[in-house]
Amino acid sequence: MNDHSAAQFALCIPEICQYICEQATKTDLCRLARTSRAFMEPALGRLWETMDSLEPLLKLISSLDMTSEWDHEDNRFFRRTWTIPRPIREDDWARFDEHARRIRILRCIDNSIVDFDIFYNLFLQRGRPLLPLLHHLHLTHQTSAKPTGTRAMVQNLVPFLSPSLISLNHYCESQHQFIIVDPGAEREELDRFFGMLPTLCPYLRTYVSSYPHPMISLQPFTQLSQLRSLDLRCISSGRPSGSSFDAQAIHILASLQSLETLCVRGVYGHCFDGVSGGRGFPSLRSLSISRFDSKGLSRFLDFIPPASLTKLTAFNMVSLTVGEVLPALQRFTPSLKEFFWTMRPSTALQATLDNSLLLIEPLLDLKHLEILHIAHMAYVRRISFLESHIERMSTAWPSLRIFGACSPLFTFDLSSLVASARQFPTLRSLKLHLDLQGGLAPLPVETLPRSNSIDNLTILSISPPTYDPGQLGQYIFDLFPHFVYFEPPTFESELGREVNELIKRRDQAIVPEADRSDS
Repeated sequence: MNDHSAAQFALCIPEICQYICEQATKTDLCRLARTSRAFMEPALGRLWETMDSLEPLLKLISSLDMTSEWDHEDNRFFRRTWTIPRPIREDDWARFDEHARRIRILRCIDNSIVDFDIFYNLFLQRGRPLLPLLHHLHLTHQTSAKPTGTRAMVQNLVPFLSPSLISLNHYCESQHQFIIVDPGAEREELDRFFGMLPTLCPYLRTYVSSYPHPMISLQPFTQLSQLRSLDLRCISSGRPSGSSFDAQAIHILASLQSLETLCVRGVYGHCFDGVSGGRGFPSLRSLSISRFDSKGLSRFLDFIPPASLTKLTAFNMVSLTVGEVLPALQRFTPSLKEFFWTMRPSTALQATLDNSLLLIEPLLDLKHLEILHIAHMAYVRRISFLESHIERMSTAWPSLRIFGACSPLFTFDLSSLVASARQFPTLRSLKLHLDLQGGLAPLPVETLPRSNSIDNLTILSISPPTYDPGQLGQYIFDLFPHFVYFEPPTFESELGREVNELIKRRDQAIVPEADRSDS
């Protein structure tokens, strides 16, 4: 067999053509699709697999007309509207279907450019899903788009719902753009939509929405046996507390057998009136809660099996003290690895803290923490981590990889910064507020860490702002000689240039050494 015959034989194997197309650039895929029958189908499959816009599909239907609106301020066309002025021919539908079946991921992040009404109109004419093999749907309603509501939201989604869909994400950038005219009627419309969802998308694994829905029945979600991720932070009951939960809703959520990730909003103690107790969430690993009180948090966590939760995100807490929040976490001491904690501004909270460790102390029991992120918009006082605090934290969290002390309530002075570089063996990323009240003394050689794993450093603020950028840049570089990313405080570009120049020189020096070792 000569080389030419061997090449022809190889191209008869679909897996080889598919592998080549997976490695090709978009330009190469276009060439392969036009020049080789063997490559045409896998190349077209890759080109159409992920789409950010469906206008290429619309252009295949010659029966459609398109008009553009003129933006006089920006002097450009900014919104295109497609219409169906005449019947669509069968050959147009054939071209449309030929490419629509290849789309697996649709990610439209700006529906202000194309009016989505055209897809609902096409769906009504076609009578079946426009993208029959779609797996992931991600739609975003931009603030620049026209205001929307429940009916428009449903009509935007329905043309793309099919049994192949496993992930549904739809976002509204601004809740002010979402207009609820008649909450009762819109709730009925939403209930009908969610009632159809298990039939239309029986294998759905992810449902995420940021549209401010009125409260809906959660019962249809029990029919989605493969649901893994559910985000219900969009739902609001219209009550003053903002709670969207009652006893029935809580029991329904707890009964979802396959649910691994849950995001909810408005979990208060009164939501559990009439809830005698119980267990649920057999598969839950990640929980995100916003707007809650201590009783609501504790009762919700009681439903989750001990030592099962690995990630907890808690933010927008209302009227809580440290002592009310953290005891509820003790049940997950063996399992919790990621904790993201965002607090509202509270002078009462700051008044209870004599030092930063009073807030951190209860977290020291979480021995398996790998990621800790604390944010609190504090404006009254600042409390510095001491070197002794860093030592205790490094002992308590030997596996910590990411530490975000993003609250201005906490600051690192130079001694605690040095201690962080020396004592955290696995820390890769550090975010902090830096306190230079004691001045910037030279680093003694014996205090420099022999090695550390930190490669990502973000300094959120520096006080006082009077310092030498060159001296501080060298100081930071000496402490963290291996890092590859540095982000200085806003408006501190000179410090950023100093550190990044040192990183550049280090990397340039490493390359010749590597070349010499290879030779």
